[in-house]
Amino acid sequence: MHLPQGIEAEWVKQLVAEQLRTAKDRRGFARQEWAKLRERNEALDCAVLARAALWLLGADRYGERFWARLREDVANAPLQPREMPTGGNVAPPAPPPVAPDTHRPRGWLAPRSGWLR
Repeated sequence: MHLPQGIEAEWVKQLVAEQLRTAKDRRGFARQEWAKLRERNEALDCAVLARAALWLLGADRYGERFWARLREDVANAPLQPREMPTGGNVAPPAPPPVAPDTHRPRGWLAPRSGWLR
């Protein structure tokens, strides 16, 4: 895991707020469970959810060549400030949605959208 340089100590403490322990159940069988070391663990929860989202997007299927090329592209990318659109470049607002036609014909053979003429 890569951490930014200006990270706060509290965030790191939250990131390592749980520990995997082996415990025995009432029948004597060993099982593993996560035990909290600190009360707050929001950073750990966020990291786990972000990792799950990466897995759902298929990031585990990408090879090492993909990640090396991405690192190189990001390292070589020029830092340019993004331009905010001015008054003349703003797209007009979208038209309001049209309400669907709720009128239903009474007969079962009534024409619907032109299929029976």
